[in-house]
Amino acid sequence: MGFYEDQLKRLTDTYSRAERNIFRQLVRLEALPESADKAKRLAWIQDLQRQTQAELVRLDAFSKKWAKDSIGGMYKDGVKEAQAQIKKATGKLFGGVEGFHIHAIANMSDKAMSRFADVITTAGRKTMDIYNEAKLNVHLFDAVAGIESWQKLNHRLLDELDKKGVTGFVDKAGRTWDICVYTEMLARTTMMNAYRDATLNEMRIRGYDLVMVSTHGTLCKLCIPWEGKILSISGDSKKYPSLAEAEDGGLFHPNCKHSIDCYFPLGDDEDESQVMAKMSGEESDEPYSAESTVQDNEQDSESQVVNEPDQVIARIKEVKTIEEANQLAYDLGLVTESASFDGLDVSVAQDMMISAHETYGMFPDMPRIKSMGSYRADNDKDLAISERSEVYFSDIKGSTFGLIKTKVDIKADARTRWSPQRCDTIKAVIDHEMGHQISYYLDLSNDREIIGMWETEIKKGSFSKFDLSEYAYNDWFERRRYGHADEIARYVSLHEFISEAWTEYRNNYKCRPVARKVAERIIALRGAEYLAVHRRPFS
Repeated sequence: MGFYEDQLKRLTDTYSRAERNIFRQLVRLEALPESADKAKRLAWIQDLQRQTQAELVRLDAFSKKWAKDSIGGMYKDGVKEAQAQIKKATGKLFGGVEGFHIHAIANMSDKAMSRFADVITTAGRKTMDIYNEAKLNVHLFDAVAGIESWQKLNHRLLDELDKKGVTGFVDKAGRTWDICVYTEMLARTTMMNAYRDATLNEMRIRGYDLVMVSTHGTLCKLCIPWEGKILSISGDSKKYPSLAEAEDGGLFHPNCKHSIDCYFPLGDDEDESQVMAKMSGEESDEPYSAESTVQDNEQDSESQVVNEPDQVIARIKEVKTIEEANQLAYDLGLVTESASFDGLDVSVAQDMMISAHETYGMFPDMPRIKSMGSYRADNDKDLAISERSEVYFSDIKGSTFGLIKTKVDIKADARTRWSPQRCDTIKAVIDHEMGHQISYYLDLSNDREIIGMWETEIKKGSFSKFDLSEYAYNDWFERRRYGHADEIARYVSLHEFISEAWTEYRNNYKCRPVARKVAERIIALRGAEYLAVHRRPFS
């Protein structure tokens, strides 16, 4: 079902981008300088509020069009497939999607639009509540002496937001979902329902009663009893169970991938195994669990191993000026030519040097990068230069590339799964780029074990199921979508997968299995003598 997967990715990509944009807008509540007066603060919040409302309006318009196009397309495909099966079995030719089918498509599309609208309404209400509370903070700050600073008030507000989630959604059963996971589940369910209902409706219209459930080796306990079974649509058959009985038993649960085919018995004594067509499928039908998407965000400090004091890092942290940082990066051998952190906050320069130093400590023989530093592209005057990470590298391959990100972007990327978990600092961004240097150095894109890990993840097929980050796999799907050669998409995606895994391993003391496996493979390739002395910051 190429149409099915394409439409699913359209929806998940759009909701993921919208969530990132909304979160960025909310995080910018902290960006206005403390010195701004009351009127400017209120205007700042009002502008962000308008941007968020516009994002939600765009999302609503997209969802309505998506529901109409996707459900209509899936339903029509289901009708055509049923008609083809009827023709093959009986020789009778039926064509067209009209009459009752048109009304069925409209009804299903309307229901889907309503459910997506509920999600967007919930997200809008939660974000507007945050903006209103921020406005209240403005008046509170202006009226009450000795209260927390404006930035601290909003920082506390955003911390609470980060714990609860900006677009969390609670379904009718009381389960809490991440908005992207929920909308993907909703999309999968409504599209598959449209395809199945099309088959059922066409069979009813043509006077046929029996259907067969697809078979693809599911592990789902709800579906196992019904795989390959023949069902009666009307429930009037004395030989076969009814469709209603199967549905009551759990078949076609939310996110279920099972389909049905028309069934035409060849004789009264026929055994169903003689005609059962094996249907292939790559995905498990295990229902989504909200609990599986919720990550434990509380840090267990006792689980951390405290490293011996690093004198070089201590020296880096003592740097007070950019001029000192420029000189120290060269003196420490972190670059072969020069460092120029002009225009950056000292803390950003320190993070860059610490990341490079720790990487070279783990891989002492790896060639050094030629240079690193800052770009002076100050194209966002609302953010102080200390809030920007505008950095560049000239890497070990001689290529020069730049990164222009704000702290707002970095935090939003991690919150919305574009970046790995807990990788919401400038140091994490630099660790990602150093991961590329390690990949080049060890030729990791040709390592069979790492390639196998990447292929296992890619087969999952959807961003909400990936165990790393959306960015780690985005190049593969985007380049394939626009017709780029598979080998190019594969090469680029592999490198990003490796760097994202390395970044999470370096910055998340509770890193997930796929990140740990990739990192352990990297360390193993570095050599056994290194394993004896290596300890990462969060072991």
